[in-house]
Amino acid sequence: MTGLATSASAVAISALGHWQANMAAGLAEGLAEAAKERAEIVRTMAAKERAEIVRTMAATERAEIAKSQARSLYATASTVVVAAVSIRIARLAGPGA
Repeated sequence: MTGLATSASAVAISALGHWQANMAAGLAEGLAEAAKERAEIVRTMAAKERAEIVRTMAATERAEIAKSQARSLYATASTVVVAAVSIRIARLAGPGA
């Protein structure tokens, strides 16, 4: 009976070892899948953040260009107004003035 008990014990230990190995393999596979998903989330978030930075920079640049163009237009309009007023004053003053 002792030999049979020892053999049964060895089979039980072997089965337990296989079960533990299968559990460890399943756990490792689950962890690897979770790591892949997490890496994909991080890549997606980084891409979105870079896109937002590019959009913000482009909008800022367009605003600066528009501001510069508005200043230039204002300066041109001011020059035209001053010239028109000068011409009007010269006409009012008459030819001998």
